[in-house]
Parts: sequence; C-alpha cells; structure tokens
Amino acid sequence: MQHLLWLALCLAFAAPAAAGDDAAPGIVYAQGAKFDKSFNEAAYAGAERFKAETGIAYHEVEITNDSQRVQALSTLIRRGAPVVVAVGFDQRAAVETVAETLITRGSALLGLGRAYEGLGVLEAGLRLAQERGLARTVARARINIGFYMAFREPSRALPVLQDGLRDAMRAGNLDNAVTMTANLSSAAYSLGQHDTADRAIRELLALDLEPDARMWLLGNGLFHWALRGDPIDEARDEALAKMAEVTDPQLVAFALQTRAHLAFVQRDLVEPTSLSVEEGMRIALMGAVRSAAAPPPSPPSRGAI
Repeated sequence: MQHLLWLALCLAFAAPAAAGDDAAPGIVYAQGAKFDKSFNEAAYAGAERFKAETGIAYHEVEITNDSQRVQALSTLIRRGAPVVVAVGFDQRAAVETVAETLITRGSALLGLGRAYEGLGVLEAGLRLAQERGLARTVARARINIGFYMAFREPSRALPVLQDGLRDAMRAGNLDNAVTMTANLSSAAYSLGQHDTADRAIRELLALDLEPDARMWLLGNGLFHWALRGDPIDEARDEALAKMAEVTDPQLVAFALQTRAHLAFVQRDLVEPTSLSVEEGMRIALMGAVRSAAAPPPSPPSRGAI
C-alpha cells in the first residue's frame, strides 16, 4: 500500500497496487533549507526517529524551485515508495497536479489494454482527489473508470458511477450526470441490472436537458426497456427523430447501435448486421475511433475525459 502525506494537512492516498511494498518511504521538503527550525526540520527529525526505530531507510528530496515539486512527488510514487510525505502548505498545488497526472496516466494505460495496472493508477488518483476535495478531478476519475471498466469489470465500475451520479446531481452538474448515467447504463446492462439503469435514466429525463443529452439517455433507456419488454413506442419515436439529425461521429455510431439493438430485440437479424457494417464504414470514413458493434449490441459508454 502506498500513501502520500501532506504534512500540516496530513493528507494520504493509496497508490497503485503495482508499487513495491518493500520500497523506501520518501519525503519532499518544502522549498527552502531542510534545517529551517520549522516544518522541514521537524519532518526530518521525525523521519530519523522512524529510521532508528525500524531500521528502514527513506528517500528525501530537497527542492529549489516550484517546478520541481510535481516531478519529485511523481518520481517517488513511480519508484514505489509506500509512503510519500509532502511537507508544508506550499505543496498543495503540486499534490493536486499529481492527482490529475495519475488519472491521465491510468486512463492512458487502460486505453492501451493494460487494464489492472491502469485501474490501479486511476484509483490512486481518485482517492487522492477525494481526500483533497477536488470535485472536478474526482468526477473525471469516476467517468474514466466507468468508461473503461463498464464491460471489463462492470461490478467494479457500477458503484463508482453511482457515487459519481449522486455527487453530480447534488452539484447540479447535469453534463456530468448524463455522462455518469450513460456509463452506468453500460455497466448495469452487462450485469443484468436493468432496474438500476432505468431509475437513473428516468430521473434525468424528467429534467430540462440539452437535445443531445436527452438523446443519449433515451437511446440508453431503449436498450433496457426493449429487452425487458416495456412499452417503447413514444421513447423510440423521439429518440429516432433526434438521431436522424445528428452529424457527430460518436452520436451517429450511437444512433446506429440503438437501431440495431431494437431490430435485434424484435428478431430482425438482417438489419442489425447491415447496420453494424454501415456503422463501421461511417466511423472509419469520419475518423472516429469506435469499432462496429457485433449484434446484439450493448449501450455504449459516453466517453472518457
């Protein structure tokens, strides 16, 4: 287990599981002299006592300018330090940047297929952001975890997205709420938890939303409602009317997947196949990075950020 401590505010976060548990702890002193008769010297004295009592050595970094903070913290974390101590209030911005960096790096690793390594790094950034109260960064981490894990490990993604949706609704951030719900829909679909998705989708549909957001929700709802045998005529007609007007490649792909799913549920096995081919060609020509969905399709996540 790896932790980052911000002395004076005593902040800690668990870091990637890949880090070595036997690596030496690290200290990044506040800018200035180590023996400053203040936080730095007190931190050094505490570290020396720890070393004397346990026999465990530690790494220490003295910085001379602000630009070195993030590099020092990131380097110690990357080397597997089980605890990293950031001394002083002036480390605040650096700690926040490290949280953002962890989320970006974890998302990139997940995108490369290094799922569990990437998830560990992403979750480390999430925990750090939560402990620092960085609402925007927390939301970003949850969206990305949900997007990448909805199909790989939906049971792990679903509670993260439920927490994110709750916080987005409390904050009145409808854009984040819609994104969380679209990703939640994908995870719930994989788990067969159609009621969970239905409640989240209907709660948002009752609000005043932008047309694209409403289309995303209606389309995701149709995946669940059609499979359950719910009445869908009104929602289908509204969704398909909106989908006929979209030009964004991702929305075009989503529209085609929705049509393919509805046809598949209605046991039309020809249209889903032709739509999948159509979708793949359209995406390829428009430069999108999504691939054609093989029927039966599942509701697509809204995207990582």
